[in-house]
Amino acid sequence: MNKIVLKESVKEDLRDRLEALEELFRVLSDLNRKVPVIVEGKNDVIALRRLGLEGEIIQLHGGKNLYEFSEEIHERFEQVVLLIDWDRKGEILIKTLGDYLSGLWEGYRTFRETLRLLCRDEVFEIEEVPALMERLKRQWRGNSCETAV
Repeated sequence: MNKIVLKESVKEDLRDRLEALEELFRVLSDLNRKVPVIVEGKNDVIALRRLGLEGEIIQLHGGKNLYEFSEEIHERFEQVVLLIDWDRKGEILIKTLGDYLSGLWEGYRTFRETLRLLCRDEVFEIEEVPALMERLKRQWRGNSCETAV
């Protein structure tokens, strides 16, 4: 591994991305005190807890099909945040689940969209976000990045 000193513009980009991700999760954490967040799996729940969310986080399915799951969510909540992965499977899932949960989540769709943009092509799953943020912190604070050469 060789160390390469980051150019100032790259370092600023790392800082900006990291600050934006931290702010996104601060805002989401505040919102999560009142509004539940729906994720795909248990590793997503663990990741969001690591990122500071303390409110209700609901894992998809729980033994039910998507329609039954959605009906139960409609009965229990007026609003939800959908944080579904943006990999191929997640993109299909968000369309179906988004239709089933119509009227409950649209006001918060920007959380997923912003997270997806900030993660770029480095991360495609919620469970990978804490590791990305740690990597960004190391690269920014260390003013270098490790590359395989």
